[in-house]
Amino acid sequence: RPFLCGEAPTLADICIGVNTYRWFELAIERPDLPALRGWYERLTQRQPYRDVVMIPIR
Repeated sequence: RPFLCGEAPTLADICIGVNTYRWFELAIERPDLPALRGWYERLTQRQPYRDVVMIPIR
């Protein structure tokens, strides 16, 4: 399934997606997690997610 609860994103994806965005933006070493990366890339294709969640870390 493309999102956490099925075929379409839900509030669960947004809640987890906020922390996932921060985690991917930090300059740290992280393990290779292809399923997580795929889910995150699908989430970032959604304009509302980009507008609200994907703001630069200062």
